[in-house]
Parts: sequence; C-alpha cells; structure tokens
Amino acid sequence: MSGVIVIRHILVNNVSVLAHVPATRIMAGVLPINIGMPAISIRQVNGTEFDTIGMSGAKILATDTVDVEVFAKTYSDQKILLNLVRKACQNVHGNVNGIEVDSIVPAAAGPDQFDPDVMMYTQARGFIVKYATARQ
Repeated sequence: MSGVIVIRHILVNNVSVLAHVPATRIMAGVLPINIGMPAISIRQVNGTEFDTIGMSGAKILATDTVDVEVFAKTYSDQKILLNLVRKACQNVHGNVNGIEVDSIVPAAAGPDQFDPDVMMYTQARGFIVKYATARQ
C-alpha cells in the first residue's frame, strides 16, 4: 500500500495537478459514486518484497505496481490529466511523506475508455514504485 501512499502524496502536492483536480478528488482506492469530475483514483495492482540473502537487514526493498486512473468530462481533459500525472511522478526519489523512495518508473498506459451513460472519459497509467520498508 505504500506505493499508493507515495503516488497520492505526490499528486496532492503538485501545483499543476491541483490546478485541474481538487485534492479531495484524488483518492486511494475506488472512487465514491457521484464524486464529480475530474477525479483521480490510485490503486495497487501488485506488490513484492525483496529480502537480502542474509534475511537480517532492518529494511527490505519493496516494489508496488500502482495504477493511476483519471476521470474526465472530455477526451482532451483525460489526456491532459494523464500527462500531468506522468510528469508529476517522473524523477521522484528520496523521502516522500516519510517513505524512502528508491524510484518511480512509468509503466504502460491502459486503453481509452468512455461511459456514455455518465459522459465520462477514463484512462489509467501504471507506475512501478520501489521503496524501502521495515522488515515484517
């Protein structure tokens, strides 16, 4: 879940993203119905912890694959938001909200989607978040 925490922290503290989406609409997990648009949902797809050979260090490296899905009223806004998210997360490392981030690497973008019943455009982009975490 730390990958989600990292990405959300980055997005709610990015001036360019906030110029298009209020922080209250940038959420971890599934968005509530009727949240309004634009909005951003951040979800973990998978996660792996890599231990050392000695299995004795205080911390281990974890890798989470995180999907960031944007929701917009127009196709153009969908593309703008997804680009802003990508730019906000590039070249991020170091301490992010108390988490030691090794790297964030963009992964594949998903397909364009449109829901005609609610006139909503959506698309997701994956990110691979590597960070140090305490041994469990």
